[in-house]
Amino acid sequence: MGNMTGTLIYVVGLMAVFYLLFIMPQKKQQKKRAEVMEQIKVGDEIVTIGGLMGIITYMDGQIIKIKAGEGVELTFLKTAIAGPKSALIKEVDEEEVNIDDLEDYMDDEEKSEN
Repeated sequence: MGNMTGTLIYVVGLMAVFYLLFIMPQKKQQKKRAEVMEQIKVGDEIVTIGGLMGIITYMDGQIIKIKAGEGVELTFLKTAIAGPKSALIKEVDEEEVNIDDLEDYMDDEEKSEN
């Protein structure tokens, strides 16, 4: 009887750890995504799960149309939207980017290839 109790406690403990490490964080992430997806609206800049960026021009239930370029309108399911562009792409301060360093790096790469 004592051996069975120990095994039961062990199994319950493993289930609790599994829940805390895997299920609980996933539920938090799903809840946060649902909140973000409820806030998107026509006119918002979004990114799809494939990396395509555009502006929402139409929403009806699970159907979203985005303008991806001049004269290019694409239709997606809402589940194919990763989220708003502002939340997914960190803005880069132009002062932090040194173009001269990048050009020097590219020149060095070209020289090493030859």
